[in-house]
Amino acid sequence: MYNKVDTNLNFMEREKNVEQFWRDNDIFKKSMEQRKQGPTYTFYDGPPTANGKPHIGHLETRVIKDMIPRYRTMKGYYVPRKAGWDTHGLPVELEVEKMLGLDGKDQIEQYGLVPFIDKCKESVWKYKGMWEKFSDTVGFWADMDNPYITYDDNYIESEWWALKQIWDKNLLYKGFKIVPYCPRCGTPLSAQEVAQGYKDVKERSAVVRFKVVGEDAYFLAWTTTPWTLPSNVALCVNPNEAYCKVKAADGYTYYMAEALLDTVLGKLNAENPEAPAYEVLETYTGKDLEYKAYEPLFDCAVDICKKQNKKAYYVTCDTYVTLTDGTGVVHIAPAFGEDDSRVGREYDLPFVQFVDGKGNLTAETPYAGVFVKKADPMVLTDLERKSLAGERELLTMLTSYPDLFRTYADRICSIEWVDPRHESIAWAVLATPPGTDPAACMDAARSVCPEAATLVSAGRISATSKHPTETNIVFMLDTLELYTIKRRMRAAQAKLRQDRSLDDEARRVLTMQAVQDSQRQRELQKSIGGVADPFRLIGLETAGAEQA
Repeated sequence: MYNKVDTNLNFMEREKNVEQFWRDNDIFKKSMEQRKQGPTYTFYDGPPTANGKPHIGHLETRVIKDMIPRYRTMKGYYVPRKAGWDTHGLPVELEVEKMLGLDGKDQIEQYGLVPFIDKCKESVWKYKGMWEKFSDTVGFWADMDNPYITYDDNYIESEWWALKQIWDKNLLYKGFKIVPYCPRCGTPLSAQEVAQGYKDVKERSAVVRFKVVGEDAYFLAWTTTPWTLPSNVALCVNPNEAYCKVKAADGYTYYMAEALLDTVLGKLNAENPEAPAYEVLETYTGKDLEYKAYEPLFDCAVDICKKQNKKAYYVTCDTYVTLTDGTGVVHIAPAFGEDDSRVGREYDLPFVQFVDGKGNLTAETPYAGVFVKKADPMVLTDLERKSLAGERELLTMLTSYPDLFRTYADRICSIEWVDPRHESIAWAVLATPPGTDPAACMDAARSVCPEAATLVSAGRISATSKHPTETNIVFMLDTLELYTIKRRMRAAQAKLRQDRSLDDEARRVLTMQAVQDSQRQRELQKSIGGVADPFRLIGLETAGAEQA
């Protein structure tokens, strides 16, 4: 009745023999037929993505999933085991994108959704045979001849039916939820999809001053996502931790966590070690600071907050704020981050979203059309922030009065533009013939920058200033030249301080240029000072200290 056990312990060969025996004798089906009279225990396989190759992780999950139906079968249950194929989702789309040489949602739409879907349906079965062989090899029993397929209409209709049941029971609601999002694909991501491309990266953090209302003092807030600062509506502290109001060696008065004073402010006395880096004026708990108001860092969200009829720009409390990094004060933008969203709901904060589906900042911000991560260095410095605002103001006037600007082409040439799109628009408008009307100038601007209308419409000086147009033009040219000189002087100082390869002649040239720039900076500040007041609403004040 039984074959003699071979002394040759070739386990792979034995597995193949057993696998063949099961196949030849329909052992899987017979095991189910024997239990048809027993109670039913239904098993649906969580489907793999059909166009991906199986790997060692699938081996583990397949073994675990096979144990449960086998156990139930041995306990007398009838166990239908239905295999499945996941034919939706990003893995399928990415495979087809690579095959067709496409990159992102826009190119897919240009190719055509229907033909792209057809290609996806073809692609998903690429490794079907490999999966079936893999499942047989590991002894995974499931009905692979009649699987459920997620792109099949019957399956899709069953999903809609389930959703309808949830709707009928009043279990659906409309709201906001923070989820991972891919701007390239234009779609939210599942945790599994994020994990597939997960990697550790180094990010630049920022410490930002927020002016306290009614005090010559600032909250020092910390963030690892500077691009979210235009959407800021609140600050958050830990209610149970100690906070201090301190007079720092840089001349400013700050509110921040007591435990982080030395870490953040300890080096401010580097030039004069004998003097203290800071002096503690008052001590509080975080709870004492709750609802304390501050001035907005950006004014782009102010109107939105008013329209939502919700209070903003005050301190909130939550224990998620830790003292391991930063300042013990974090900025809150409820549209970004789960903790921000939760705090926003608890305090009924306004919901401000200044990022579009492509991951670019919107027209309400000074960084319209800039991808969020590319905006980080722009947001981090007040100089860049002011430069961007100034560039928009200049373009607004340029497209309205192109002929008045033509004599200033040499000055426009000297500007170091923060946003290269702005420079392209400026030269496209100046290249039009004299007498070109504003509408034709805008057409020229759009030819080099499709979003030109949005960028140009951000300017407000023409509407708010009471000065003659010529005065406004000179003011803006002076302002942008001043910002250019400041950036150039900073770069020269950094080079002199850090570049060890500079010879004496190179150092002399840089030093002479810095002296000339310093003289020109004083001239520009004097020129601007006489007409600056009308422009303070847009944050282009030039005489005061710059804010980090």
